Amino acid sequence: MVFSSIPSMSARDTERTRKINLLNMWLKGWCHHRNFGFFDHGTVSLAPGLMTIDGSHPSLKGKRILAQELAGVIEGA
Repeated sequence: MVFSSIPSMSARDTERTRKINLLNMWLKGWCHHRNFGFFDHGTVSLAPGLMTIDGSHPSLKGKRILAQELAGVIEGA
């Protein structure tokens, strides 16, 4: 079983982003402790050009990268 992180929607709401990061850190640790897979959206949502202009959805390139990373997590699980 693989759990997914909560993607950060934008950097505009710093308190929301902080809470999401705290929850994701907890979830990642919990998954590793229980031998579940964990898929982190963090790198894709922060990299330039991988999100749409409004920052709410992955771009086509972002979707391809997410799919490749998720496939690796699934194979590893």
